[in-house]
Amino acid sequence: MQKAKLKEIYLSQAESIKNTDDGVFRFALNFLPDIKNHALVISGVRRCGKSTLLRQFIKKAGKPFFYLNFDDLRLLEFSVSDYGILDEIIDETGIKLIF
Repeated sequence: MQKAKLKEIYLSQAESIKNTDDGVFRFALNFLPDIKNHALVISGVRRCGKSTLLRQFIKKAGKPFFYLNFDDLRLLEFSVSDYGILDEIIDETGIKLIF
């Protein structure tokens, strides 16, 4: 996958997250732990509000974020070898992936 195409997808998804309506307030947002040294995994059945919770969390945190949704059809040709390119894009943003 070309770096320019991957970066364009990342930027459009990030813009979409910023501009999407927050939806119905997710009460769980009040209970998410402040994790600084490992990943927080949120799982649930389809359409239960995981993405809405993520958007609300990002906006509440008010910090730079890196978001890439691999369900995007434009990423169908993304392969294991493209993770190096993705790492370069993440590095170029200067965003620390730890909140």
